[in-house]
Amino acid sequence: MECLDRLTTYFDTGDKDWLETTSDWCLTPADRVSASSYDIFYTALAIVLLPITLLGYALRALSQSHAINFDALSAVPNQEIAIELEEEEEEEALFETVLDEVQELCKEPSFSIHCDYRFHDFEANCSTKSHNFDLDREEPLNCTVTFINGILNSPRVAKDHALYLSELMGRLNVHVTYNATHGLFKDLKECHLNLKGYTTQPATLLANQWLKLHSQYPEKQILHFCFSQGTIHTYNALTLPAVLSVRKHLTIVAVCPAKFIPEELAHKVYNLTSSKGDFVQLFQKFYKNKSPFSPTSHIRKKSRSPFDHEFRSEAFKETFQTIIDDYL
Repeated sequence: MECLDRLTTYFDTGDKDWLETTSDWCLTPADRVSASSYDIFYTALAIVLLPITLLGYALRALSQSHAINFDALSAVPNQEIAIELEEEEEEEALFETVLDEVQELCKEPSFSIHCDYRFHDFEANCSTKSHNFDLDREEPLNCTVTFINGILNSPRVAKDHALYLSELMGRLNVHVTYNATHGLFKDLKECHLNLKGYTTQPATLLANQWLKLHSQYPEKQILHFCFSQGTIHTYNALTLPAVLSVRKHLTIVAVCPAKFIPEELAHKVYNLTSSKGDFVQLFQKFYKNKSPFSPTSHIRKKSRSPFDHEFRSEAFKETFQTIIDDYL
């Protein structure tokens, strides 16, 4: 009641000094202890919450300044997909262009030769080109003779090999398909393509050579010698559709073959290998379309050389002479 009376006195007299002290004397001693405890509690709570609150505001401001643009992130995969699709479209367009160019190339007159989709214009950007030539000597009476060389052979070496055959024949004519060299690495790359079944220029030139000779001498057999990579070109030429009618007129002598010639592809086949060190014949084993061959067509000759991969090897000379004599 005393507190109430004093409040009434305040409103009657307007004694403000009294009001400032009212909170002290209006509380009981127990209330004063309780109020003091609350003051300590809330002060401590404020001390704890204030830094937490400030830290929260700071983190919020930081997150807003470095906010992740999820729309932008979702657009990144979409952009990558769009780029991939664009690249695929470009590749398809390039493939169609190359295919059109190959088809146009196949339309060029080449003595009725037919190039299928496995043709590869390997020499398009090469300075040295494969070509056909002959020794301009008298033709054999009962046959015509052709030859194709292996890798890393210059035109001079290819001609020397043909002259070697010509001497064994009594200085008669040999028709040569020069398989142009483009350096070791490019030659090996072409071998790889050829073993995978791609036909390159030397094979089409060889097929043209056979077709032309058969049209000029339809009753004669064609005795064909091929060496190293030349055996791969020979195989690919034999598988061209245009050569089907000529196969029965062909006898193949494959020397140090990088690809064995199956007997089914010609009238007769000889696969000549050296007994020592010639690992070239092993390469075809790494390709799925490796040639099967009959043991009767494989002739393994003894050699004194530790690595005998030479067309004019003494190991083959006697066999060459026997075969040539049979056809002359």
